[in-house]
Amino acid sequence: MPNETPETETADKPYKPVGKVVVLSEREDGDNIIQVLQDSKRVWKDTKPKKKGA
Repeated sequence: MPNETPETETADKPYKPVGKVVVLSEREDGDNIIQVLQDSKRVWKDTKPKKKGA
């Protein structure tokens, strides 16, 4: 349970979403959890499907 990882790390670099992002443990607001989770997935997805997206 890497609780030391700041949310900045996820936004800084496209790190693969392993389903339950570490932020899930950090954010217990509810909306934030989903938001960060989607954000991580979005960054990773945006970086991967470059030839498939456009």
